Amino acid sequence: MKNLTNQLHLTQEQQEKVRTPIHEAIERLRAVRQKTVQENNEAFDQTLAGLAPLLTPDQQQKLDEFRARRMARLRAAWAKPSP
Repeated sequence: MKNLTNQLHLTQEQQEKVRTPIHEAIERLRAVRQKTVQENNEAFDQTLAGLAPLLTPDQQQKLDEFRARRMARLRAAWAKPSP
């Protein structure tokens, strides 16, 4: 909002009028980004799961551990509040 205000030299009245639509757009974009990230992560995880038949038992175990660590990192990142 600050950048838009500075670039357009918005008056206080204009700032008040554009604040709500700008914040609504930001929330919509966040939702789209979150959905896209989740879909990408699910697709990658499915790909990893599909590798298991190609691996030795030791490699499968390492893959399972890798997937578990990866999911833990993703869950931790999703739990953080957005700025």
